[in-house]
Amino acid sequence: MHAPVRDLEAHGQGAPLSAVAKLDGILAGLNPEQRRGVVTTEGPVLVLAGAGSGKTRVITVRIAHLLAKGVDPRAILALTFTNKAAAEMRERVAGLVGKASAEPLTLGTFHAFCLKLLKEHGTLLGYPRGFTICDSSDQIAVLRGALRELRVAETSIQPGALHSRISLEKNKLVSAAAFLGKAADDREELIGKAWLRYEEHLLRAQHGLRRSAAERGQAPRGSSQVKQALAAR
Repeated sequence: MHAPVRDLEAHGQGAPLSAVAKLDGILAGLNPEQRRGVVTTEGPVLVLAGAGSGKTRVITVRIAHLLAKGVDPRAILALTFTNKAAAEMRERVAGLVGKASAEPLTLGTFHAFCLKLLKEHGTLLGYPRGFTICDSSDQIAVLRGALRELRVAETSIQPGALHSRISLEKNKLVSAAAFLGKAADDREELIGKAWLRYEEHLLRAQHGLRRSAAERGQAPRGSSQVKQALAAR
């Protein structure tokens, strides 16, 4: 028998008593590996399992278990790949702990969370307030402009290949300046220089959008305006 989840309702935190009792019963119904993934709350936990094996169930019950232990819901972050999965996960957690307890959770897609984070704290990274998101075609257009400024023919390096390499390095948390500083050959040096120009183009476009929007008394609205700002350069 597992130890029952402690009742935190009397202390004004965690899930309601009825939800705690419900969660206690759900824990009893998990298999040993699922339960281990739920109740191991100290240190990292990696769950490797095939389709239909209960991964989402483990994650949602784990969240409910943390809330029942008194963890502040604002300290819990759950990320998914799709909006549909995020909505389903929130619904499942709410079914376990109640809508009020689930509401403060930060639960959504990777993209939505990162956008929210940048909107709130982007100025610390040098991004202007009210920035817009460039789509893939915008990014390729900006890279073409960067290569033209460097007088590099697209036969030397394709904008698409350049875009892929920049994305790869960003996923490693490498900055343009750091990449250029450690360039191992002429090609990497070219990529680093184009990357720096790329970022300069984007910042100029964003600041241009802000100035134009301020003059019109409006907010920047979308990536099509980024193209217009770039075309005006």
